[in-house]
Amino acid sequence: MSADFQKLNTELFTTSKKIAEKSNEIESARTEYLGAKDKYERDYSMNLLLTKTKNPEMTQSEIKAESICKVYELKLAMRVKESAYRRLMSELKSLNTLLESLQEISYNSRIEMKNVGKSY
Repeated sequence: MSADFQKLNTELFTTSKKIAEKSNEIESARTEYLGAKDKYERDYSMNLLLTKTKNPEMTQSEIKAESICKVYELKLAMRVKESAYRRLMSELKSLNTLLESLQEISYNSRIEMKNVGKSY
């Protein structure tokens, strides 16, 4: 029983450490994603304005289409960063669920060990 308890505590420690690491990664991934999103939105808006100013004869849909084409790479980069951010969020949620389960198992094991000690 002692070896199982030690293994459980090791798993608790490892999971807690992973959660801390993922939390740090999430913050930088979130910053990168929001930065890419802001850059995309800014460049898209600027392209809309410039295209409309330079080509007053163009229709609204033509202006939008040209602006989308000009900032397409930025949109792709933003989506890649958003995906990485969301993946890390999912991993962190999963690790937190695992940690809660391990804590419950650890608590139950300690109660069981106390009860076994009392029965002697």
